[in-house]
Amino acid sequence: MTPRRLALGPLVLVGVGRRSPFREYAVAAMAERAGLVLMDIHEPAWPKPFIRSFHLITEPGPEPMLATGRAAISAERAAGIATYDDRYTVPVARLAAEAGLPGSGLAAAIACKDKWETRQRLASRALGAVRASLVTSAAEAVAAARDIGLPVVLKPRALAASKGVVRVDDSDDVARGFAIAAAASVPDPVFSAPGVLVEECVDGAEFSVDSVICQGQVTPVFVARKLLGPRPFFEEVGHCVTASGLHLLPAIGPFLQAVHEALGFADGVSHAELRVTPDGYKIMEVNSRLGGGMIPYLGFLATGIDLAGAVADVALGAEPDLRPRRDPGAEPVRAAAIRFICPERDLTVASIDVPDAVRADPRVERVVPLVEPGAVLRLPPAGYLGRIAMVITTGDSEQACQEAMDDALAKITVTAAA
Repeated sequence: MTPRRLALGPLVLVGVGRRSPFREYAVAAMAERAGLVLMDIHEPAWPKPFIRSFHLITEPGPEPMLATGRAAISAERAAGIATYDDRYTVPVARLAAEAGLPGSGLAAAIACKDKWETRQRLASRALGAVRASLVTSAAEAVAAARDIGLPVVLKPRALAASKGVVRVDDSDDVARGFAIAAAASVPDPVFSAPGVLVEECVDGAEFSVDSVICQGQVTPVFVARKLLGPRPFFEEVGHCVTASGLHLLPAIGPFLQAVHEALGFADGVSHAELRVTPDGYKIMEVNSRLGGGMIPYLGFLATGIDLAGAVADVALGAEPDLRPRRDPGAEPVRAAAIRFICPERDLTVASIDVPDAVRADPRVERVVPLVEPGAVLRLPPAGYLGRIAMVITTGDSEQACQEAMDDALAKITVTAAA
């Protein structure tokens, strides 16, 4: 894909990682908005068609990253800075604030990254409050679980992708749950917040909402219904976005406006995860970045709204166009879904067979193997994000997407090595 660059920017994009369908669509969308200046800890080859220059972060840690960012902003005369990588949201917010560029605000970025700070801020305003305690030992975790009441969820304080998040139903298992969450709490190269959260276990349908925030005004854009893997872990194995998804969550706009005000969020894009309960919405977490799992891409397929492009717009101080757009000659796509094919046990992948009939199905937007033969996948807690392949389907409704998904998954074969 050859990007079309507009005369906005340049925009410093921090951290793109290895080539992946989870990243390439976002970089391409941002490159259509601005001249991109890439900043990363290594020089990847795949983004070169999309960028105008590159700045290498030569050493790990926050100070070298900040020093490289300051130099890049100055040398490139950058008009904005952004990231979709959870590891860099806090330093990017700091760099934006220092340079007087649009951003979430440093305090807001910390409040989103630090799940304990999120809990405290929301609890102070009775917004989607979830009872929680911050602990640093198994004994403290046991005491907190006793106080909150079982079942509880234990999670690392500042990680993403549900790593180390585990449900505990029995008091005898709390110490093991703490060990799982603590083991996943690896030091972040840029931001670190030690400790484990013990939270009440909230039942109810789980959704995510991606929003655009401009000068403190929150506009919810996409709602994704989440599909989780088997208990006691919370790995996401699928999502579905519909054009009418916001109707699934009545009054979600005012609620999220209050949530972002509590966090002090100024400008950017956020990804909030919540559950619907008889007592109202309960916030699981709020992230100051694009949603993962291809959710913004699903939203684009369902509505035509380019949320990845909106990241660049807001970072450059421009108001993004969030009007739904459709090709009048296209099939009526109003929903898009993704499913990750995950192992049911630890295995070594021997082969992934996708029949031509699946790829030719007009309801199947794409099928992408995510590992090579020989890949060793482990279930949590030994390993996380053990995804073999992903399938994206489209249709005029969530049900149509699900029917297409069921048909495709029934035909795809994964063979494990003996």
